[in-house]
Amino acid sequence: MLRVLLLTVLLMAASASAPAVELAASAEQVRPLLLGSKMPEVALRTTDGKQTSLRAQVDGKPAILVFYRGGWCPYCNLQLSDLRLIVKDVEALGYRLIAISPDRPEELSRTMSRDKLDYVLLSDSRAEALAAFGIGYRVDDATIEKYHGYGIDLEEA
Repeated sequence: MLRVLLLTVLLMAASASAPAVELAASAEQVRPLLLGSKMPEVALRTTDGKQTSLRAQVDGKPAILVFYRGGWCPYCNLQLSDLRLIVKDVEALGYRLIAISPDRPEELSRTMSRDKLDYVLLSDSRAEALAAFGIGYRVDDATIEKYHGYGIDLEEA
């Protein structure tokens, strides 16, 4: 009986420490943080896979956060490349430029190398930042199927 009780307590503790990420059911139902809201504390990973926090990356400085869909998105890649052209000006004004994507760290490394980016890319592969900022939503089955037709696998990204 003691083993069963101990196992139950351990399982409850484990599930309490790993909360499920709540995402909106569709893009129309997202509720972004309002202007002036406090930045949420979220765990992210660097391009080399190390755990970091958004707060540590911002480091008390004003920051411009860019959330993008992933390295598979040509529009996002164009934006990331264009940001490279202004990053020095942004930093000269005292801001940090940080781009966040659901891509795995390995994908971010490829994006940085391919596009010669010189600012921070962070992985939100568990969608914690998307949920905390109120901008994440579940992609419907029809869209997933359409992306598969283009050779895009969101789960692999």
